[in-house]
Amino acid sequence: MGQFVLLLLFMLAIVIFGNIWFYFVDGFLSKIKTPFLRAKTPQTWHPVREEKNEDQEKTDAGKS
Repeated sequence: MGQFVLLLLFMLAIVIFGNIWFYFVDGFLSKIKTPFLRAKTPQTWHPVREEKNEDQEKTDAGKS
């Protein structure tokens, strides 16, 4: 029973350390990336088309 509790506490400590480590590394990387990405605008992967089908045009015409 004692070994089981120690194992659970050890695994809990690993999870807590991993979460804290991820928090610090993520914050550090965001601080490093900020000066390099500040002036750039995000690129779109594809152009956005605004297409309306006939049903939408009829309903839009009825609203005006």
